[in-house]
Amino acid sequence: HQSGGHRWQMRWFKPLQKEEFRISYTKDGSLTYFEHFVSDSLAGDTLPQSIAYNMAKMFLKNMPSTDFTEEDWKITKKTEEQKPNRVDHYFQWENKKHTFDESTIRMSIRVQGSEIVRYNKWLEASEKLKTQLKTTVELTKDL
Repeated sequence: HQSGGHRWQMRWFKPLQKEEFRISYTKDGSLTYFEHFVSDSLAGDTLPQSIAYNMAKMFLKNMPSTDFTEEDWKITKKTEEQKPNRVDHYFQWENKKHTFDESTIRMSIRVQGSEIVRYNKWLEASEKLKTQLKTTVELTKDL
C-alpha cells in the first residue's frame, strides 16, 4: 500500500510468528527502508563493533540507490546491544553535504549477529519544520 503519498510499503509475515519482513520504496522506485524482524533469542554471531561497522559501510557502498561516499556522511550514532545469543549493532549517519532548512538526510543500518537486517534513509526534520508542519495540519484539518 502507499503511505502518506510518498512511499510504497510492503509487509510479509506469517500470523503468530515473530519473523517478518518490511520494505519501503519511494514513488520513483528507490529503496528507503527494509527490516527483517527476528526473535531476540535467535542465535547469531558476536562480531566486534569495528567489523559490524565495516559490513554496514560495505553494504551502503554496494547499494545503488544510496550513492554512499563515506566523506559525505558523518557517523552520529554507534550502539552495541547484547542479546541472549548474539550481539546486535546499530549505526546512524548524517549527510554533511545536503541540508534543508536545518533538516538533514539520515541513514541507518542494524546488524544482528553477522546479518544486515535493517536499512533506513529519511529526512530528519528540524524543529522549525516540525512546527510548520504541525501548524499546517492544524489549519487544514477543518477544511
